[in-house]
Order: sequence, then C-alpha cells, then structure tokens
Amino acid sequence: MKFNILNHSVIALMLAIGSFSCMQNDFEVLEVEKENSMLKSHVESEAFYYKEDGNKECFKIRRDKVIIKTTSAEVAKILCKQENFVSAFNVGYWILGSIDSLKTNLDFFMQMPEIIDVTYGLEYADGTLIYPTKVIAVNMKDGISYDEVIDKIGLTQNVESVELVFSDFNYYYITFDNRLCDILLISRNLFETGFCINSTPVFFRELKLHNTHYNEQWGLNNTGQLNGTYGIDIKAELAWNLTRGNANIKVAVIDTGVELTHYDLQPNIVSGYDAVPTSLSPGGSYGSPYIAVGTPDNAHGTACAGIIAAVNNTSGIVGVASSCKIMPIRVGFVNPITGLYVSNDAWKIDGINHAWQNGADVISISWSYGAEIPAVTTAINSATTNGRPQSSGSPRGCVIVCSSGNDNKSSINHPAKLQNVISVGAINRNGNRVGYSNYGTGLKVVAPGYDIYTTDIEGQPGYVPGAQGDYFSQFNGTSAAAPHVAGVAALVLSMKPDLTQKQVRDIIESTCTKLPAYSFSNNSSYPNGTWNNQVGYGLLNAFAAVFKTINATLTPSTSNKILCSGSTFDIFASNAPAGFTWACSSNVNLSGSGANTRTVTASSNSGPGWVSIRLGSVDLVKYDFWVHAPVLSYIQGPSSTPSYTYTTFRAEYDPISNPTNSWQWFLSPPNGSSLSAYGREADAYLLPGDYQITVRVSNVCGVSDYISTRVYAY
Repeated sequence: MKFNILNHSVIALMLAIGSFSCMQNDFEVLEVEKENSMLKSHVESEAFYYKEDGNKECFKIRRDKVIIKTTSAEVAKILCKQENFVSAFNVGYWILGSIDSLKTNLDFFMQMPEIIDVTYGLEYADGTLIYPTKVIAVNMKDGISYDEVIDKIGLTQNVESVELVFSDFNYYYITFDNRLCDILLISRNLFETGFCINSTPVFFRELKLHNTHYNEQWGLNNTGQLNGTYGIDIKAELAWNLTRGNANIKVAVIDTGVELTHYDLQPNIVSGYDAVPTSLSPGGSYGSPYIAVGTPDNAHGTACAGIIAAVNNTSGIVGVASSCKIMPIRVGFVNPITGLYVSNDAWKIDGINHAWQNGADVISISWSYGAEIPAVTTAINSATTNGRPQSSGSPRGCVIVCSSGNDNKSSINHPAKLQNVISVGAINRNGNRVGYSNYGTGLKVVAPGYDIYTTDIEGQPGYVPGAQGDYFSQFNGTSAAAPHVAGVAALVLSMKPDLTQKQVRDIIESTCTKLPAYSFSNNSSYPNGTWNNQVGYGLLNAFAAVFKTINATLTPSTSNKILCSGSTFDIFASNAPAGFTWACSSNVNLSGSGANTRTVTASSNSGPGWVSIRLGSVDLVKYDFWVHAPVLSYIQGPSSTPSYTYTTFRAEYDPISNPTNSWQWFLSPPNGSSLSAYGREADAYLLPGDYQITVRVSNVCGVSDYISTRVYAY
C-alpha cells in the first residue's frame, strides 16, 4: 500500500544569533519625555491623529508589537531570526515584529547598535495593526507652501526629505528626522496650524485579509500566479456563489488522522475514529494523528482535510467545501524509527465501515494498492450500497473518491479502479497531467495535484517544521487531487442531499472541463461524455457540477412574449433552491411577496426584457421577452449600386420584438425610381442619383422609430 503524495524535503536553516554588545545610546527610551524638544511624546499619552473633518482617529497601543528601523536590510533579516521575537519579518531595513512584552521591552532593542529606532505598533478599533514610519502625508491648503507649515511648528531643521505627490492638490510626503514615537504628535501639530486639509502618518499596515494564503491556492482560482495558466482551476469561486456547503454534509477523511485542534480545521471537525490499535501507535484519539518529530507524513490526513473543508475565516487557506464537516478516521501512521507508513487491510476496512455507519456522506481516500484487496473492495461496495440510509426506501450510498496513484503507469491502482468510485488523477497549474499521476482505463477525472497549499500539523512536527509550519505549500500527488473532488461532491450534496452516490458521480464526471492539451472522444465504456486516456473526462469543474443540481424553471402566465405599457403577466418559479432571489431588467418592475411568484410590469424603454432567479450573482434560469414597441437595428444593403437594376435592402431587428407585417418603406427622393416592399425586405429600382431609404414597423405595443440608410446609384 502506498500514500499518493510526493514529498519535497524541507530543510530548515537555523541561524543562531548571539547576544549583542551594549553601547550608550543617544536616545532615551520611549517612556521618557524627550528633552529639549517642543514635542512631548509619551507613549502613555493619547495615540491619535486628526482626520480631515477634525475628529480624532484613535488607536490602541500594542505593547506586544514593534516596528524597528535597522541599519540595513541584511541586518533586518538576521535580527528577525532572533529569539527575542515571537515572530518577525522585514520590509527592507524595517522589522515588523511580535514580542513577549513581559520579557522584552523597547529599551532592550535600543541598546543594539544595529537598531536606529523602535516604537510600538498601534491597533484600529477593527483590529487592523499599523506601524508608524517617519513619513507624513500632508495636504496643504491652496496658497500654502510646505515650508511655511513646517516652520510654523519649528521643525525646519528636522526635515529629511520632501516629495511632491499630487501637484494639483498641493500634496506632499514629508520625511522627518525625529523619533518614530513622535510622528503622531507631529501630524497633530501640523493639522493644528490650520494650514493643512489633512496630515496623516504613512503607516505599514497588517491588513485583515480573508484566508491569507488563498492567493497561493491556484487550484481554486488560477490567475496565472506561480507561472500557472489563467483559468486552469476547478472554478471554485463561481461555485461559491451557489453554495459553500452545508454543515449537515460530512466528509470522512480515511488517512493518518487529522489534527483536531488546527485553527483552520477545528470548527469543521466532527467526532472521528481511530482504527489503529492504541498499543501500536500513540495518537489516534477521535481520529487525531500520531504527532512526533521526524514523521512528516503523519500530517498527510491533515493536508487532505484542509483541501476539503478548511474554514473560511481571516487566516490560512479555505477549503473547497468550507461549510461542510470533516470526519477524521485514522487507519495508519508513520513509524518514527523507520519512517515507513504502517497500516493493514483490517484497519482500512474498519475505517470505511465506521464512516458509512456513522453518517459520512462522502469518503475521501488518498492511498492505494498496486493489487486489488478483495476485503477492501467489499467494504467500499458496502459503503456505496448501504451508506446514507433513509427512513424509507433504499440507501442513497456514500460517494467515494479515490486517488489513482503516483507510479506514472498506464493503469490506475486499487481501489480507484473500482467502477463505483470516482478515480482521480493529478494535473499541474498549466493543465497538464503531472508525470507521476497514473492514468488509463478507469480514470474518471483529474484535479489540481501539484504544489497545493494546505494545512499542516502545527508547530515542529509535520511537513514544515517550526513555528511557521502550520501550512504546507508543496502537497503533491494524486493524494492532493482526490480531496478537491471530495469537496465538490460535498458541495453537490449540499445543494441536493437526496441524490444517490451514482447521481453525484455522474454529475461530477459529466461536467468536467475539457483540457486544451488533450483530445477527447466518445467511448462506449464512458457514458458521461467524451473521454481521454490521460485525463479521463477532464478537469473537475465545481461550478458546473453544482449548477447541474439545479433544475429550476420559470413559467409565465401567458405565451405572449411582448409586454406593453399598462399590461402585466405573472411568472412562477419551480424547483428553485432555498435562498434564491428575483432579478429583472431595468425596463420592467417586479411586484408581489410570494416566494415563488412575481407580477411583471413594463416600466420604460423599448428593448429586451428579462426576469431571472439567482443564487448570489449567478442566474439559475432566465425568461426573455420584449418590452414596448419594436426597435430596428439597421438596414442591410449596399451604399452604392448600379442604376437601372434591382437592389435588395433588409431591416435587421431583435426577433423577440415580434414585429408584425405592418412594415412601411420609403424612398426619397422618388426621382422616377421605385421601391417594392416584402415585409422586412424591399427591392429598389434606382435611376442614377443619391437616395435615402427609410423603414419602420409595428407590433402589438406600437410603432418603432424610423431608421434610414443612404445609397448612391451610378
């Protein structure tokens, strides 16, 4: 048996920094008032600057956050690794760091010769962290120069540089050679001169981003990052317009266990199970992994779980089905002495049986065997037959997703080769099968499986050791591909939980994106669309799969597709999912309070009209019609033509406007020529000269505007 992951070794380069020699510093620490200065800057005093309207923008002083100006970028990089920081990173010669305020203070840093200045970070009311620099953005009033303002506050000798930013608005960046702790006070003094529209410090900001590593999740949204190809992804963002999942849908991750306390997973974890005898391996309680230094592959299940259902929050990553639940089931572990993965068939069977017997809707399997194990086949057949039981009727069956294997061979492994599972191969960010991904007969779909960013066991154990090791950026193999499909299966069931496992398989397989690098053809063994030996039905498409679960219809109360002023019709929505909304074109109004019915009334402007029902910004179904009188687009015909011959002209229009046979054609000047009309077409017999041909038409609502074209007969 083998894990379907290709590991990248992670080498941690540890740089030990000794204690720095102390020296007398010209500055006193921030808590002490700076002597011989007009600027009284106590850290304990008010932390604010003035907004343009004169109100205060106030901050909380964060004594566990610091900004440090060092002598160089290289020095900053070295200092970031010092043990005095809980965490730190550099931006050039600046350091933004977190400290233990009980152990480290500003005075400690100011004793270091490599450090020029330091002060505390600040916090907005919404939790955003900011760090002052020595630059203030100053917008002077008309007719006021920056030197007048600076002279007014007595800091002419403290100006390091001045940069004109917006000449049209008298806007400057002014860099002061003052302490960082003085910058807020300087900005207030500038504003209080009355010469400035606003005076705002320039800050480094730690913005609160949603899922801070989302940009690296190319498999969900490929923008071309990391040298990828735009659009080679599973269309997750579009699918999320329809659903992010349902908490009633549970995905069993049958693997090495899942870290139960990982902050990006814990809210989505339900009670798990350990199929490994505790006498053989520590860990495993409620499906947790064996956590030990030197056993990175024990993080395998945690990595799979993150791809499926990492929480949609303000940190880390986001899972394909972030509102669904993970059922962690441990069926193996990595031995810390040998480094080998240890499992047996009985544990696998026990894990699969526990999953379907305890409410799993989807089972994700990222391991495989080279040869079929009949007992495992029986367990999978049992899950697909007996899983998801109903109070009446046959069970719907668990959806089972299996990785194809990483042997670069033209046959897929067991249990992926079973007909009642979704077998998954891996592609890279450019839409090509990854070389190690098994392919051939029985392969159903492919999904992202190269350099996948996902969750890791926190801290020292796991794929990435150390404090920064909560996530892993190089989770590879069909092990990474299969969880993407399991997540989409969970989204499909979130939309329509009464589907059978076969219906879910058919939906996912029939909605794949056909990859441009491969040719697809019909094959009687693969009834869900065209197929390719290398990539199956193609690339997993979350949006198309979820959308296919929706069978909503709109039915109007009339067959007349023209809506005139003063007239109305009713429209009825059927089979619409929960949470849908109504939408319409700007030239009609919708009224009514019933969930599934609206009355449509014309408002203004002739033209196409429509009514739709939506989930998020996605139209589930749209009904098109015409509003008011017809609109003619143009007259098709030559701009010049031989004289004394017949030339045909044709009026173009939107067919839905349904013009009647009341066409009116005009030729000007007549000049002995003639015009014979036949509905939307007219034949002109023209003598030499310059002519204008004009037409209009009516429908049940009224008459269109005239449109014309000119033609020269030579």
